[in-house]
Amino acid sequence: MGKIILSYMAALGILLILSVEVGFMRLVWAEYSPEDAPEAFFSDVFTNTLALQEPLQYTQVPRGDDQARMPADLQVLLEERMADYAIYYLRPDLEQEPFVQSSRQQQPASMIKLFVMAKAMEDVKAGRMSLEEPVTLQKEDVVGGAGKLTIYNLGTPITVRELITLMIQASDNTATNALITKLGMGEINAYLEREGYHDTKINHKMMLQKVETMEKKGKRLQKVVTKLPDNLSSVQDVGTLFTRLYKHECVGPQEDEIMIDILKGQEDTACFNAALPDWQIAHKTGEISGLFHDGGIFYGSEGNFVLVIFCEKYAGRQIAIEDIQEMAWYFAARLSDLKNK
Repeated sequence: MGKIILSYMAALGILLILSVEVGFMRLVWAEYSPEDAPEAFFSDVFTNTLALQEPLQYTQVPRGDDQARMPADLQVLLEERMADYAIYYLRPDLEQEPFVQSSRQQQPASMIKLFVMAKAMEDVKAGRMSLEEPVTLQKEDVVGGAGKLTIYNLGTPITVRELITLMIQASDNTATNALITKLGMGEINAYLEREGYHDTKINHKMMLQKVETMEKKGKRLQKVVTKLPDNLSSVQDVGTLFTRLYKHECVGPQEDEIMIDILKGQEDTACFNAALPDWQIAHKTGEISGLFHDGGIFYGSEGNFVLVIFCEKYAGRQIAIEDIQEMAWYFAARLSDLKNK
């Protein structure tokens, strides 16, 4: 029995050492000393008490002084992979202008679904539709890829609220297509232009970028496949949307809170959530071959921030996830740079 107890204690000791080592790795980028480090840097215990629903009250500055050294810090962190990333970072209670690195039009993958949600909620606020309004799936909107809805859901009424929730939390492609059909692609793009999301445009439904048509060639009909342009967005536009949500300036206070609650239920927790388990994160991911994005609002005991990271043409999926996690640790630690001034 004594040997068993000693073995158990030794195993606990190894786990403690590993936890402390991870904590010290995070401290390097946070530029804390071990004595004044936040306990969260060494903790893997999730607690809802860290989620803050209302913005904290601090003195705001136009732009944090530490933003000037962020590119150099990130260059050290990412090395030759720096060019693969675009970044938007804002401490909305502390500064007015975000840190933006390499924002440009890129394929947003499933991040485009954020804008479909925002347009849907605008229509709800305007009374053009209800969250409880039933929608019947059309066969042409049913696709594969991510999601839970399938061909077996044809003919089954699904509410707008359920479609939005599936689209965001499970990244359901069929739910997204059903909403695009209901809202109208042209109307969504008009909303994007009107709201100032100038880098963002929906050019095709999910998984339906190739369109097949029959054209007459001489006396025969031939199938012609046309590839539609990519959907487009940027970290600037996605970051702006999340910032407006945080401030309840996206659609309206009630509608924005509904969207934040849905985003907090995100099922893909492999990246941001694994890096910062003590934070509550309202976020959305996007992923296709060679591309990995994550972005959202981080609610924590030391303050809140918005972070959006796009990774294009990554060296490897796991490398991209680890890079983004390292950046999440780094930017979480930057809250203290302004709070302690």
